[in-house]
Amino acid sequence: MNNTIQKKLTPIFVAITLTFILLFYSCNNTEKPFQYSQEILNLVTAFENIGLDSNQFFLNNFIDNKIRNIKLNPLEQWKIYQLKIRIYTFNLCDLKKSKSYSDSMLFLVDAFQTLKNNNEILIETYVSRADIFYQLHHYEESFKYYHLTSETINESKDNCSYVQYLYRIAMAYYDQGKYLESARIFHKCSEYQSLCYRFDFPNFFKRQEVFANTALAYLKCGRPDSSIYFCHLATNFILANRNFYINQNRPWDDAIAVIYGTLATCYSEKQMLDSAIYYYEKSISLNKTTGYNFTNRSLNLMRLALIHLSKNNYTKVLPLIEEDDLLNPKIISSRISKSDMLELELVKSDVRWQYYNKTGDYKKSIYFLEKHHTDNTNQDNYKKTLLSNNLISGIEREKEKISITSLENKIAYEKIKNILFILILLLLATISGIIIRNYNIKSKNKEREINKVLFDSAATENELLTKIDENQHDFITMIRNTDDYFWALDLNLKFLSFNKAYYDHFIELYGVKIELGKEEPFKTRNPKVWEMVSAVYNDVLTTGKEVKLFAKGIPINGVIPDIEFRARPLYNQNKSIKGITCTSRDISEYIALSNKINENKTTLSDIAWTHSHKLRGPISTIKGLLHAIQKESLSEKEMENMLGFLAEKIEEMDKVTIEIVESSEKNI
Repeated sequence: MNNTIQKKLTPIFVAITLTFILLFYSCNNTEKPFQYSQEILNLVTAFENIGLDSNQFFLNNFIDNKIRNIKLNPLEQWKIYQLKIRIYTFNLCDLKKSKSYSDSMLFLVDAFQTLKNNNEILIETYVSRADIFYQLHHYEESFKYYHLTSETINESKDNCSYVQYLYRIAMAYYDQGKYLESARIFHKCSEYQSLCYRFDFPNFFKRQEVFANTALAYLKCGRPDSSIYFCHLATNFILANRNFYINQNRPWDDAIAVIYGTLATCYSEKQMLDSAIYYYEKSISLNKTTGYNFTNRSLNLMRLALIHLSKNNYTKVLPLIEEDDLLNPKIISSRISKSDMLELELVKSDVRWQYYNKTGDYKKSIYFLEKHHTDNTNQDNYKKTLLSNNLISGIEREKEKISITSLENKIAYEKIKNILFILILLLLATISGIIIRNYNIKSKNKEREINKVLFDSAATENELLTKIDENQHDFITMIRNTDDYFWALDLNLKFLSFNKAYYDHFIELYGVKIELGKEEPFKTRNPKVWEMVSAVYNDVLTTGKEVKLFAKGIPINGVIPDIEFRARPLYNQNKSIKGITCTSRDISEYIALSNKINENKTTLSDIAWTHSHKLRGPISTIKGLLHAIQKESLSEKEMENMLGFLAEKIEEMDKVTIEIVESSEKNI
């Protein structure tokens, strides 16, 4: 009977064992993480240095030549696709080609789990696809990938990625003519930027861009005062920080030119025409350099011309029209969206028909008036197309699809879950029978051995945990109770933490209490000290290197201490600088003791040098007498005289020795 049952259970046991082996193999057969080779890193660096304003065909050929003889891993291939998308989107304006490379990026991410587990790669893949679909006016697909981006960011809790996401959504609302919603999202984006601690140039440059776009959105929705406020925020940010990236003058100048144009339009809306003219001229002047923002320059030339037309300054209008005619329309049209291009054409035809009408050239006036009506119609039709198939309706339709898909997936999941539950019950029943049978066969000695190992391991683990807790407690107690000063500051130079000694130090100095989240009292109580200390703090935050210095401290009860001060960068889990840790200690006693030792050393040297000369004479005489006694035959009388002379010299040496000791005790 037992043999029959065993024969029936054996195939089941073998099947279950093979299943577990396959599951174990599949779980452990993970991909190795991919890394960039040095060749690809050099290529990316060269690409960034060349920049997107170089010849597009040169950039394309540059990449193809560099990778021709290199075997790329999936991560490197993904990076090449990303560079190609930038070229075809921003230079060649071939969105279909960009989409094909985006498809390839998504294929790589889906095919390799290592890439899919990298949130930065996943976010960049989704965002690039969403941007391309948005520019192609495929709003449902666009929102689908924006939605996936948002979910990935929420999982990673990456504030910097969330800034990029909000920026794109705000731009989408702006392009749809929903300027107030766009301004509010841009404003929210600027708040999250303060929580992004990446200081590479693209992230840093994005800060002023968010301010500038917030200003533009407020201008479009009829709030010029709010727009002026954010324009000044943007310009102040650029002027305060452009020196940190001295090799990026072109982007800074380009950005300031755009901001000046927005400021000028704000003042024009407020009928402050002199200020408007001033900022339009500054913007146009910045954009006269070859390769700068021709689109912005052309638009500002025409807006400035409209102001001069309103003031009947016809002589100033014609040079602006002639200057605009010299600009290359192909360059402008390759770097501008369709809506902006339609607006530019509308403003151009408006300026020209008004100018020729007021100067009496009615033939040209009628031509540009008809063109103005055509441009106006084209712009209205384009806006109607956007509104009939806009991002908002795409969002609603895609949300509905997501809800339906989610419900279908949930029903399917429930069915699969029930089937799996039954299979698991059968497996558990089979495994339980096998385990019970094997358990009865095992020897008692083996059981005791296992129990002993488990007991010893648990005891060792508890002992280690207890020791770690004790050491951590002792370390924290030591920092809190030491006489040395310990404190930490965040990126805004406000307290993150401090020990008791540093807390008492400010009470003794100024009678004030320091608080977490507040600045050091030096800023208001002692500006000179704050100027020196804040310079050190900023040096540490900028260079990421430790600073160590020795200086005279602040007088306490009339005594000026000598201090040793150190400041080190404080890093977060992403290895980005999140603040500064500082230590300070009073080394007055050590310096005083060192000075005393050096002083005594000098005194002893002087004493030794002075009195050694007094000992040298008697010693030389004694050595001569001893030589004479040993080598020559002396009479008893001569020997007696010789010994008396020897005793006299020894007595002289004794007096000199006593004199040295007394002099040393007196001077030390």
